[in-house]
Amino acid sequence: MKVIPGCLLAAFLILTLTTAHALSPGVPFQPGQWQISSTVTPSTGKTVKRQQLVCAKNAGQTWQTHTANQQCGSPTITPSTHGYNIQLSCTGNAGPIHWKSASIIHEVLSNKGSAFQATGSTDTTVSYPGRPPLKASASIHATGQRVGACK
Repeated sequence: MKVIPGCLLAAFLILTLTTAHALSPGVPFQPGQWQISSTVTPSTGKTVKRQQLVCAKNAGQTWQTHTANQQCGSPTITPSTHGYNIQLSCTGNAGPIHWKSASIIHEVLSNKGSAFQATGSTDTTVSYPGRPPLKASASIHATGQRVGACK
């Protein structure tokens, strides 16, 4: 009878180690100062290109930009084979206008974790007083390069 619990324990350890290995990314994220170039293409409207420097301790922080009148929650970061999947939710207001957005980004790391290419999407709902909510979506493409230690 002691053989069965021992086999169950061994099977549990093998499953745990296999799952942990499957969830760990092949390339670790390198914390530091990152230069990020992004292109956001709304389903309707004009494409917006942006370059910025971000001090990031983890992959999710490369996506937490500080925008006036907007608050973002902590990103949910899930390791993938070559990088991370990141989910981020934000809310904001500017006078009578209120919005909520949810973004999903897949970031593929390269150069020993000091560069990435990312694709994703964001869905936003904007509320104006006296009008039905307006929904919009956009695709996101970005590249990032670690440029040194945080300043």
